[in-house]
Amino acid sequence: MITEQERKIAQTLRALSDNAPVDPPTHKTQSSARQFFFSKRSLLITAGAILIIASVALLKTDLPAAFYEMLGAPDKTPLAQAAQQTTPKSIEESKVNALKPMPPATSPAQVTGSGYVIAPDKVTLFAQYAGRITAVLVKPGDQVTAGQALITLDDLELRLAVQQAKASRKAAILALQAARIASSDKDATFKRAIGLNERGIVSDTDLQQAKVAALETANRVEQARVAADKSALDLQDAEAKLANLTIRAPISGTVLQVTAKKGDRVPDFADALRSGGLVTIARFDQLVIDADVAEKAVGGLASGQVGEATLDAFADQPFDVAIQRIAPEVNSAKGTVSLRLVPKDPPAGIRPGMAARIRITLTKPDPSSNQQQGIQQP
Repeated sequence: MITEQERKIAQTLRALSDNAPVDPPTHKTQSSARQFFFSKRSLLITAGAILIIASVALLKTDLPAAFYEMLGAPDKTPLAQAAQQTTPKSIEESKVNALKPMPPATSPAQVTGSGYVIAPDKVTLFAQYAGRITAVLVKPGDQVTAGQALITLDDLELRLAVQQAKASRKAAILALQAARIASSDKDATFKRAIGLNERGIVSDTDLQQAKVAALETANRVEQARVAADKSALDLQDAEAKLANLTIRAPISGTVLQVTAKKGDRVPDFADALRSGGLVTIARFDQLVIDADVAEKAVGGLASGQVGEATLDAFADQPFDVAIQRIAPEVNSAKGTVSLRLVPKDPPAGIRPGMAARIRITLTKPDPSSNQQQGIQQP
């Protein structure tokens, strides 16, 4: 598209070409010479104009503004004004400003992490003695109270041991009673011998013999008492073993897992540790969240600090959490530190093992970094 400036330049060049006088031809030879002369003159004028334009284009950054300056007209175009205002100094200042770092964000940094719901009060029960399972009284999900029977076992050897201990206990009691009767008789004999010896009826030798007999029977009574006590302990131990064949809940809670089956033969405690427990119980009223966060955030965390958590199973129900404990050491392999958090008013369906995500505002944010691994700006 031809601009107004270009149109004016073309008119100027045309005027320069038309200003030369042209004489009427007198004869053929003079006319041809004049045509050659004027053609050569026009060519020189045109070449000079092109040279001037090229020079201006090389020296001026804005060609329309240069033409206005050459023609003596003021340049009012926005492009010319911008060209006049754009100087090497302003360009350099723009580059310096572009390289300046952005000021740190004023909003506090936040640390994020992930972990799982944990039941700290959780127990797995084993059979203390070998036996055969006669009954399984609970199933996963059942609510139980402390002392409630969960599994019963039966063992013939333990039942026989209890019966034998009872018989031994009875025999020991009878032996103690007989020893006491004998001791009482010998004591009475020794006392009579003392009286008779004072009256001269019994010799000193007979008196000494009566004394020795009384001491011997008293010693037998003591031995019978020890035997009776031991029989009582033996019976108590046998009955305790038999009672332990009934596995009871040590705490109140929810049954998480039951591996016991009626009719199975279970080993004693030492062997059961290798094969796993029979029942697992946990308290759901004391659930916590164990989560890992970037170790860079440790300086901004403290016990009691409040944050927010969400469960993957209930992503639309966030709830508050408070830091209960910060691990004393950092996991060097992962570069994280573990937190234990106590949930406040979590969703009703919270269960151990659920995945959780946490977000905590740091008390001492690091302004030198707006985003780090596990740390973000809201």
